[in-house]
Amino acid sequence: MLLREIGSFDRPVAVAAAAGLQRVFIAEQAGRVLAISPTSNEVVLDITDLTEAGGERGLLGLAFHPETALAYVDFTDLAG
Repeated sequence: MLLREIGSFDRPVAVAAAAGLQRVFIAEQAGRVLAISPTSNEVVLDITDLTEAGGERGLLGLAFHPETALAYVDFTDLAG
């Protein structure tokens, strides 16, 4: 199996793929979600101003609905 570096991430906590899309999505604890494709890395969600990362806080999860164009994130808000 050949491994290939796809990028450098700040505290990645989750990876998800959406049906029909040719990208992988990486969630970083600080509050960003990046879409990774063979040709680019793009920030598609940035909630860094809504969360404080550290320990068990921050953006903690990412999932896609299997049948509709919905994404779900699990994060700790600034109030904890």
